[in-house]
Amino acid sequence: MELDLQHAMEENSLPDLIVPGTVAAGVTDQCGEALDISLKSPLLAELIDLYTYDQLETAFAACLQKLETLTGYQQPTDEQIQQLESSLAQMQSELVQMRQAMAKAFTTQKHTEKQYNFAQSIANNWETRAQIALQKGHENLAKEALYRQKANASIAASLRFSLDWQLLLLDTLKQNIIELEVKLSEIKIQKELLAALINAKGIQQIESALKARWQQLEILTNFDLPNSAQIQRLEWLISQMQSDLVYIRACTTQATTAENNTRKQFYLAQSLANNWQRRARISAQNRDEAQVKEWSIRQKADADSAACLKIILDLQTAQVDLLKYNLSALEITISQVKTEKELLKVSASLQNSSARADNGSNTSL
Repeated sequence: MELDLQHAMEENSLPDLIVPGTVAAGVTDQCGEALDISLKSPLLAELIDLYTYDQLETAFAACLQKLETLTGYQQPTDEQIQQLESSLAQMQSELVQMRQAMAKAFTTQKHTEKQYNFAQSIANNWETRAQIALQKGHENLAKEALYRQKANASIAASLRFSLDWQLLLLDTLKQNIIELEVKLSEIKIQKELLAALINAKGIQQIESALKARWQQLEILTNFDLPNSAQIQRLEWLISQMQSDLVYIRACTTQATTAENNTRKQFYLAQSLANNWQRRARISAQNRDEAQVKEWSIRQKADADSAACLKIILDLQTAQVDLLKYNLSALEITISQVKTEKELLKVSASLQNSSARADNGSNTSL
């Protein structure tokens, strides 16, 4: 649903709107006094706590500015998000391939390690047998055992070389996977930031449209006498505000869901960052520099994600608060304007009755 209120106002412009709280002079004194009392209900400015509204709007604007500064964008577009999604899809495909290569390399390394351990064990066994043969004076058996020991030791050395190379390959693949995972996390957060910024810009447009609607109500302060055109204008305005109400309810529900999802992501990122920090601390105590490096990289990535998600969460919380306030203001205002419309109908009816009575008196004279 489009919320183009100002455009609708221009297309449906009707003059001489009625303000609630006043009565035309043509009504009889008794009826006029009664209507004047009933129409003294609060006006829009009194219905809405402008101080609270200004506070909510200021908080929302501050969070929005912070997000704009962080992303470097003033007017983000859906195309930019689509580009990020394309990059994410490509990087995720690369990550799958790298993990598959990692799994294959790990399997090969384990197989080579098993072969190496077996060859080394055979070589050690032949060396022991050669020593026993020498102790018993069997030189020929000792020579044969030493020959077999050297052959198996050579095989073990070759396998050790392959194993060292495979371990280096595994370490490289692991580092590449970590870097790609961190990059993926950064792109995902960047996408979340842009999506949040686009949504915030949409809320900003809703705010502008609602201000136009409030301006329409301000026009109601200028009128002379209630008439059918003015009452029709009130009915049109009520209809428009009811449409606004449906749209803002939907926006509020969507914004609340997004806020809850972001809060879960924020707590998860915080928890992961704390977990990586704890692991890095334990690895440092064990003097495992490789693990310390890995856990530190992951900790920083999740801590950065948590910081960005906190900015998004603050903005979404401000959005929800502002939308809920506008929703409440609209509900109260619609109810009030409906009441005033009915009272103005009574006022117009009394004016007509008074005019007919005056015409009847003039005719009899």
